Amino acid sequence: MYIGSDKAASDFLDFIIHPGSEDIVVKLIYEYLKKHGDKWDLTEVGPVDESSSSIGWLKESVNGQHRVVTLKAHVCPYLKLTEDYEKLLQSLSLNMRQSLKRRTKSFESKEGMSFSIVNTREKVEENIDRLFSLHNDRFKSKGGDGDIESSFSGADIKRFHYDVASCFLEKQWLKLYFLNYENEPIASLYAFKYKDKLYYYQSGFSSAWEKFSLGTVLFGYAMRDSIDERLKEFHFLRGEEKYKRRWTKDYRETRNLLLFNSSFSGEVLYLLMRGERSLRSALRKGRGMIAELKPYLRRTPARPNADNG
Repeated sequence: MYIGSDKAASDFLDFIIHPGSEDIVVKLIYEYLKKHGDKWDLTEVGPVDESSSSIGWLKESVNGQHRVVTLKAHVCPYLKLTEDYEKLLQSLSLNMRQSLKRRTKSFESKEGMSFSIVNTREKVEENIDRLFSLHNDRFKSKGGDGDIESSFSGADIKRFHYDVASCFLEKQWLKLYFLNYENEPIASLYAFKYKDKLYYYQSGFSSAWEKFSLGTVLFGYAMRDSIDERLKEFHFLRGEEKYKRRWTKDYRETRNLLLFNSSFSGEVLYLLMRGERSLRSALRKGRGMIAELKPYLRRTPARPNADNG
C-alpha cells in the first residue's frame, strides 16, 4: 500500500510522478519488482481514484507476465460547487435546504456565536490542539472507549498534524474552520484546499452543543468559503454515511490493484483470493435465494387428520 493509507489516511493516493513521465516511471517500478521477485509475493497499489491512469500503465507494463486484479476500495462522495451560495442552496433537496437555513439562522441569532478561519502561523498548534480536543469529545460522546482508538489519539499523530497544518498554511492549502461561543471553539472542520477542490479531512464537536446540529451549520460555512475561493468541488471523507447522502448523490470510487508474483506463494495467494471472492458471491446468491423462499418456508404445513376412523 502507498504511504498514507493507514492512520493518517488520504482518500486518493497514487504514484507521485512529474507530469509527462508517468509511463516511464511506472515501467521502471515494475522492472524493479521483476528484478527482485524473490522478495515479494503480492504487491498492493491503492487506493487510487478510479480515473487514475496509473492502473492502466501498470497493467500495460505487466503485459500478462503476472496476474493483476483490480478491486473496488471505497466510495468517496463529493459536492459540485456552484457560482454562488444561493445557487448551491437551490441545488440541494428541499428538506436539506430548509434544514441548513433554519439551523444556520438559529446559530447566528444566538448571542456570542461566531465563525472563524485559522490563517496565522502563530495560532496553528493551539488550534490543532482545539481540533483534537473537540474531535475526542465527540468520539467519546458517541460511544468510543478504551478498546477503540480515535484517529486523533496520541502525541505522535498530533505532532504530525502540527507539521502538516503549518506547511499547508504556508502553501495556502490549509482550511481550519471553527464555530465559537464567546470566543471558545465548540466545533471545528479540518480540510485541505488543492487546486480547485476542498478535501474535508476531520472534524470535532462539543458534545454539550449536540442539539444545535453544528455539523450542518459548519459545513454550510465551509461551502460558502469554498465558493468565495472559486473552488469547484467539496469532497467528503470516504464512506457512505447517511449525512453525506443528504448533501450529494455524486461520488467517485477508488480502486486497489493487486499484483501477484508468479512464485509458488504468489499463485497460492491468488487462488485463495479467488476462492474467497467465489465464496462471498455464493453467499450473496444464497441469501437472495433464502429471501425469495421465505414466504414459502413460513407457511404452516397442513396438520394431519387426527380422526383415524
